[in-house]
Order: sequence, then C-alpha cells, then structure tokens
Amino acid sequence: MNTNKTKEQYPLASFCMVAYNEEKFIAEAVKAAFAQDYPNMEIILSDDCSSDRTYEIMKEMAAAYKGPHKVILNRNNPNLGPRENFNKVLYELAHGEYLFIAAGDDISRKDRVSICVDLMEKHQEVMSMSVASKHIDEEGNEIPLGDWNRISTGQYSIYTLADYISYDFYLFSGDSRVLRRKVIEAFPPLQFSYAEDTMLFVRSFMLGNVAYLREPLVCYRQRQNSIMWKSRKKKKTKDDIRRFKETSYKQLKADFDLAVKNDYLTSAEAPFVEWKIEQLASWLRPKRKTIWWRCAHRLSKYSSALFNKILNYLE
Repeated sequence: MNTNKTKEQYPLASFCMVAYNEEKFIAEAVKAAFAQDYPNMEIILSDDCSSDRTYEIMKEMAAAYKGPHKVILNRNNPNLGPRENFNKVLYELAHGEYLFIAAGDDISRKDRVSICVDLMEKHQEVMSMSVASKHIDEEGNEIPLGDWNRISTGQYSIYTLADYISYDFYLFSGDSRVLRRKVIEAFPPLQFSYAEDTMLFVRSFMLGNVAYLREPLVCYRQRQNSIMWKSRKKKKTKDDIRRFKETSYKQLKADFDLAVKNDYLTSAEAPFVEWKIEQLASWLRPKRKTIWWRCAHRLSKYSSALFNKILNYLE
C-alpha cells in the first residue's frame, strides 16, 4: 500500500457485517473489523433483530470505538431474513466503491481489505473477489480441509465468463467476498433468491471477471446451530427442492433478462449464459466420487478454452 497517499485518495471501502443471534462470537468479529488497516473505510454492523445480546454487544463496542473508521450501526425491526438484511446493507447503508461481506461469527485478518482493494484496483475488470479461508470450530480451533482448499500466499486467479460457463467451478465462498459497486448499481436488490451468494456471483460474471486469492484472509466458523448449518442438515422435501429451484430460476432469469436488455452480455455470450442459468436452477451438486463428476472434472480444463474460441468466433 502506498503510504504517501492521503486517506481521501484511497477508494472508500464498506465493511458490511450482517449478524443474527451471534452473541458468543460477535465481539471477536467486530474487533477484527475495527482492526482493519485500510485507511478509508466505513464499518456497517447490521443486526437482524436478534433474540440474544448480539445487538447490545455491537452497540457497546461501537460506542467505545475510538479508531479511524466510521461506524454505522443498524438493527432491523422486525427480523427481515438473510436476503433482505443483505439488501438493506448493500443497497441502503453502504457507500463504498468496494463492499466487503462479513458474517457475525467469522474473523477477518487485519489486512483483508487492504490486500483485496489493492488487487482489484490493479484489475478494473474484476467485479468481485473471494479469498481462501481457514475453517474453525466454535472454540476457534482450525478444521483441516485437505487438498481442495490449497493455500498459497499472494497467488490468485482471474476467471472470465467463459470459465464459468464451462463448469470449471461452481461457486467461490460468499463469506469472504468483496463486490465492486458496479455490481450493485447494475442490478436491483435481490427479490426471489434464497442463495444470495450464488446470485451475486453470477451477476459479477455478467459484468466482468471474478478473482480468487489463495491466501487465508478470513476464518470461517462452522457451528451446528447456525442458520446455514441447520438449513444444510434439514431434510428437504420434494416441495422444498421444487420451491428452491423455482425461486432460484426466477432470480437468475430476471438478472439475465436485465443483462441482455442493458447490453451487459454480447449476442454471442447470451445463449451460453441462458443455458448456464437453466443448469444452475435445476442442478443438484453430484457427489465427488461419482463417475459423472470424475469425467466432468477431467474435461473441465479443456472446456474453458473451447468456450473462449467459440465466443471469439461468434463475435
């Protein structure tokens, strides 16, 4: 980071923390937000009408904070749910050029904002970025992840729309994502979706590229009584699955129609993106040990290059 620049010469970053019933972990999460070393930053603490002391802890810490960052405290009343809490923070409360998403039980490394803004400033085509994360349990002990989440300091990749269409990957973690403001300005608040992280991810690809940094700038907490954990473990009925697919498709299709109308996508890209969202809306991720997954995984390294050649030819 260039230490000769004044605070105002750095683009404003919004550190957006959303929380619900996180009283055991919220203090550590807020402390990490306050410790960020980026010069020009606002910190938004948004509680979704928790039934425990989450908001009170946020309020006490905000009142006691004497640091350089502006703190915006919000409490929804009544409870809005995850989607509308995200919408309120991203579309109403945040003012930054870069919007960092943070959960009330996760811990960000003090240089998370600085590193991500620096990389995205160098790559203006990148609309969103995620980073590697260390997974921790409720007591803060690290959970081994194996080879699939390889960590390498400073190493990053930038992916194009063609990469995403090719099924090279499904989704980078939403808990460590930063969005460029252009993503918020180009699309309206989410209306239908249950999976906010997936929709913001796809929107980013419709506008530009997506980056992934293999450096652990976030500690992601796995706990059994979290909303996400309960949702994953809850046995889904056929109606649940049908409702999820229909709702996801509505959001994806609305975003696609807007992208076509506003020329975010070229005429060559549009048919492939439409095919992709059809797959996303109906796709249940296969187990990694199935023959289908092994074949797709081996072919994926070739398909991205193929899609790029097809798009270049059509254009």
